[in-house]
Amino acid sequence: MKNFIQRTITAILFVAVLLSSIYFQPAYKTLSILFTLVTALGLYEFYHIVNKGFKAQVPTPYLII
Repeated sequence: MKNFIQRTITAILFVAVLLSSIYFQPAYKTLSILFTLVTALGLYEFYHIVNKGFKAQVPTPYLII
């Protein structure tokens, strides 16, 4: 249950940051940067899980490319 509460709080904060980046930036540069960071972190976590759980090795430095 502790993990659920932590994920809920994180989701609420993410939605607040997302909506404020849309509202306060008419050029959407902040939104683009936010999505780039979220995508990079998500891919990093995915590759970390894949490398840990399976025998296949995914080269993490290629994540940046």
